[in-house]
Amino acid sequence: MQDRNKEISFLKKGILAYLKIKGVTNKECYSATGMSEGILSQSTGLTEDNILKFLNVYSDINLNYLFYGIEPIIKQNEIEIYQKGDMNKIALEMIRDLSAENALLKKENEELRELHKKTR
Repeated sequence: MQDRNKEISFLKKGILAYLKIKGVTNKECYSATGMSEGILSQSTGLTEDNILKFLNVYSDINLNYLFYGIEPIIKQNEIEIYQKGDMNKIALEMIRDLSAENALLKKENEELRELHKKTR
């Protein structure tokens, strides 16, 4: 069980803190969101899909807390919800952009490795 020695990701820590404050168990979260059971206790990162599933169900989490650690954990009032409503869209767009960029970088890295092998 090497995963237990690794640090849990920043996003997972934020989600777990939110669930604790809301009184929601991990099992209830998995059931409500459709996330794979055990994902929050694993040291590996969250996929874009799991983040989207969580945000679709638990929309009152403060995205500034989730992504940057800036409290409060839960949105304070309807004005903040309205003002930050576009934050979900912005954050999701950023995640999608970063995922696409990551895929391109992985492909480029693989191409460079192949080129390096050929030039040896």
